[in-house]
Amino acid sequence: MGVAWHGRTLQAMVVLLYLAAAQASTLQSYTNVYGRITCYAEAIVKPQSTSQLATAVKQLSAAAVVANKQIKIRTSRRIFHSPSSFTCPYYSSLVSKPPVISSTAPSTVAVLTEDYNKVLEVDKIAQTVRVQAGFRVIDLLRWADENGMATDLGAPTNYADLTLGGVISANGHGTGSNVTSSMGDIALEFTWVDSAGNVHISARNSPEGHGLAGGVGLIGILSEIKLQMTPLTNTKAISINLLPDTNIADDIKKYIQTTPNLALMWRPDLKKYNIFLMSKTKELAKKGDHAGLVFPLPTPISNAFQLVLLPLQADVNDTGVSAALNPLNCLTALTSIAYLKWASKSLLPQVPGAPLDLAVAQVHAVGSTNKMMGGGCTPYCLWESELSVDDIEFAIELDDFPKWAEDVKEIMAQDLQENGAAPDRWVTILLRLLKTCLQLSWYSCCMACNRHQMQGPTAT
Repeated sequence: MGVAWHGRTLQAMVVLLYLAAAQASTLQSYTNVYGRITCYAEAIVKPQSTSQLATAVKQLSAAAVVANKQIKIRTSRRIFHSPSSFTCPYYSSLVSKPPVISSTAPSTVAVLTEDYNKVLEVDKIAQTVRVQAGFRVIDLLRWADENGMATDLGAPTNYADLTLGGVISANGHGTGSNVTSSMGDIALEFTWVDSAGNVHISARNSPEGHGLAGGVGLIGILSEIKLQMTPLTNTKAISINLLPDTNIADDIKKYIQTTPNLALMWRPDLKKYNIFLMSKTKELAKKGDHAGLVFPLPTPISNAFQLVLLPLQADVNDTGVSAALNPLNCLTALTSIAYLKWASKSLLPQVPGAPLDLAVAQVHAVGSTNKMMGGGCTPYCLWESELSVDDIEFAIELDDFPKWAEDVKEIMAQDLQENGAAPDRWVTILLRLLKTCLQLSWYSCCMACNRHQMQGPTAT
C-alpha cells in the first residue's frame, strides 16, 4: 500500500507512529501468525495520536528528501495475519540486498499498531463512534455491547481479531447480498495523513473516502474512523449442517430469499456443506447461545488434527501412509464440517464453539448482534498448535456460480482425487455474499507444507 510523491513512495496499511525507535542500528523483525513470513525494518515506531502520526510522516519524508532516498513504511502488528510479504517494508526472500541501515534517514520502517486502539469520541444520540484505526473489530463489538449499540448486520468480518483500519483499507468484509457487508459500508468519515504529513478529514462518500476504503493506503494513511452504529439489536443464527451438495447453486438462491446474510462452508470432497443464516430478531437473547465463523479450538482437537495432518501432508508421493491415514483424515474432515456450524448451544461447560450437538442437523441461536456476527480465537487459534490455514480468495458473479460449482465437482473428482485413486485429498470452500457477487475462499490446512492444494481462478 503506498502513497507516491515526487518519486518517493510512502507505503502504509493503516497508521504510523512516533519515531522513538528510529535510531535502530540493526534490522528489527516481526512475523505473521504462521511464522512463515518474517518482515524486517530499520526502525519500528508507534504513534499515540493523529498528531504524532503526522509529525512522524513529516520527519520521515524530510529525512528521505535530504538523503535522496526512497522510504517504505508498512503498518502492521508484531504478529500479523497476512499470509504474504506484502505487509513487509523489507523481506529478504524477495530483495536479496538488504537496505543500507541509517539512523537518520531510515528507508524501511515498520508501523506497529497494538497501542493505537482508543475510542476517541462517542455520540449516543446520533449513535456514532470515532476510533483509532488500530482498534480491532472484536474490540468494537465488545465496546458496542457494553454501551448499548450495535454494528449493522453483515458489516463485521467473521474473524474479528483484525484492526478496523486494516479491514477497511483492504476491503475486508462480512457477508450480505445487496445489503451492508463490510465495515466500510458503515463508515461515515475518515481522518487521514498524506505524504507531506498534512491531516485531512474526508467523508466516506467523497472521492478521497472512496480511495481510502479498499485503497490499501494508496492516497494516504488511515488514522481515525467515524462509524455509524445502530441501537442494540439481537440476531438469530440458524445453522443447517451436512446438507448434500447435489443442488448447492439452487439451494443458495432459495436461502437468499430467506435472508441476504448467509455463508456456507462447502466440502466438495465429502459432497456436503453447512449453511449459516443470520437475521435480526425481536426474540430475547438466550443464555449460552453464540455464533461466529472462528472459534477457539480446544487443544485436544488441535492435537488430533496434528497427529493426522502432519504425516499425511508429508507423504508427498502418495505412498501407503496416505492410504493408511485416510480413514482418520475422513474422520477429522467430518469433525471439521460439524464443528464449523457457527450457531451453537452451550449445553455443557465448554470452550465456545466446542463440537457439541454433532448429531443435530439444525441449530438455532439467538444473541446480541455484536456477539453473533464476529468472533476470535485467541489464545486457542489453530496456529497456536502449529496448524495453519492457507487460503486463496476470489469473487465471481452469483449468476456464474451454478456452472462454477459443477466445474469444482468435476475437478475435485478427476484431478484432485484422480477418479478415486487419491481419496485422501480434500479442500474446504467458504462462500460469502457481497453486494453484487459471491466471494469464495479455498482453504487447505497444513503443517510443514501443502501437499495438494486446488488452485482457484484469479479475480479480475
